[in-house]
Amino acid sequence: MAKQWSQLQLAHRMREVGAKHRGTATVSSLLIMLSKWENERKSANQYNLHLLAAALDVPVERLNLPVDPDYVF
Repeated sequence: MAKQWSQLQLAHRMREVGAKHRGTATVSSLLIMLSKWENERKSANQYNLHLLAAALDVPVERLNLPVDPDYVF
């Protein structure tokens, strides 16, 4: 919210960052995933949690979601 990005803008940023971390998701699949997170129909796995943090340029802990301290992004 602090960046005032739309879901589409965030999905594009996540796609850019994900491409650097072996990610292959499309913008459309990321949009669906973001919607499910916002509506609490699904929660992020560790890869996507770290991807979201990297896309937002914040530490993963700042997202206030369960983080596996042993996960390597």
